[in-house]
Amino acid sequence: MRRYVSYALIAVALLTLGVWAVSQFVQPILPASINAGLFLFIAALVGVIGVLGQFKDIVELFRSFGEPPSKSPNTITGPVQVVFGNVTVNVTYIAQNIPVEAVGISTIIAQANKKPIPRQMPSLPSGFTGRAGEIAVLKQALLQRSKIVGIVSLAGMGGVGKTALAVALARDPDIEREFFDGTLWVQASSVKDVGEILSQWIVALNPSEPPTDSSNVSQLIDRFRTLTQNRRLLIVFDDLERNLALQVQPIIQALGPMCRVLITSRRVDLPGVQTILSLDVLPENESLTLLEKEIGRRFTPQEKVVAREIVFLVGYHPLALRLAGAFIRTMGIRLDEYREKLRVEVGRARTLDEVRDLSVSRIRKILDYAYSRLSLQEQNKLRQLSVFATESFDNKAASDMWGVEISEAENLLSKFVATTFLNLEDGFYRMHPLVYEYLKGLPTS
Repeated sequence: MRRYVSYALIAVALLTLGVWAVSQFVQPILPASINAGLFLFIAALVGVIGVLGQFKDIVELFRSFGEPPSKSPNTITGPVQVVFGNVTVNVTYIAQNIPVEAVGISTIIAQANKKPIPRQMPSLPSGFTGRAGEIAVLKQALLQRSKIVGIVSLAGMGGVGKTALAVALARDPDIEREFFDGTLWVQASSVKDVGEILSQWIVALNPSEPPTDSSNVSQLIDRFRTLTQNRRLLIVFDDLERNLALQVQPIIQALGPMCRVLITSRRVDLPGVQTILSLDVLPENESLTLLEKEIGRRFTPQEKVVAREIVFLVGYHPLALRLAGAFIRTMGIRLDEYREKLRVEVGRARTLDEVRDLSVSRIRKILDYAYSRLSLQEQNKLRQLSVFATESFDNKAASDMWGVEISEAENLLSKFVATTFLNLEDGFYRMHPLVYEYLKGLPTS
């Protein structure tokens, strides 16, 4: 609107100036009663106002003179289905002159395809570090082009960081660019059957989908097959347990040929897996970095000597390192004090293999000590949270279960997060499977 008003004022000024010039130098056309000087002043005033309205555009024009010519914007191409009556034709769209860096590849393709792009992966844990080599291997496996659905398995002991690595991989720009139709993620250990998974994913791919009976698995699989055939999707089954492994086979078989599957599990032998990466503990330098992040500060040279022994004594295990760091931070003890405590627990173990064999039991001991520092009321409330198992829950769910105000529930949940009994992701709390197993194994009071 500003531009149009400015254009109109400039046009009036030019017209007035033209009339004045003709009247002065060619043929008098203005009445003698009109002051020619006043007429010229009004024309100049209107013109100045119009130019001021264009001031912003003029400044931007002058600024652009010294800048190098911009590169040609990316051109995005991709398959689109066009329906003519009862005939469906696959065509290629060309979206030119769209600055990909400004709006993102997912946004452009969403606008062109008019399809929702689900990105269901959790937030990356704040303490995540390293794993560059493992990410490179998994990326290479997922980015391989083939006409069949590729299945990649990430295996490893509990707490070694499989979920965190899977999140980092799913959020990698190359992976998001390759699987531009979205990422479908399920915490497999928290669902009861494949019908529940399919129902959630169908709605994610088509929010206007009418409700479907989750018990009718065959119908859900047929609909899922239709929705995934022409899409490039990354499918993640996180923490897939053995009892559900064979049940997800029909889901994988229903996927379109451009989809890829990533499975994380402690140990699941699933038919059709093409690449298996066994995730080990962290190397020493990454273990030290993780411990520093959990404690919240960098180590001095003297402290680093002690910290090297600590990360060795916890077996370089990521969850054990997180628990150790949280314990040191919340209890306010010195590194050398914590090292002496670990030396007593490890006993005669001296080789790395011997230390690693104790990692799971050591996690339990660290949890035992952190649990013992809670009040009896806090212990009771923490154990009540095990009803959620590894499913996500929020402040409201905890306050309803405990029968307290939301603010009080939030304060206590924050304490459980600080001691690593809970993880906080996008406003929702989740209990690590090893913590859940620990709480379920406590004797009933």
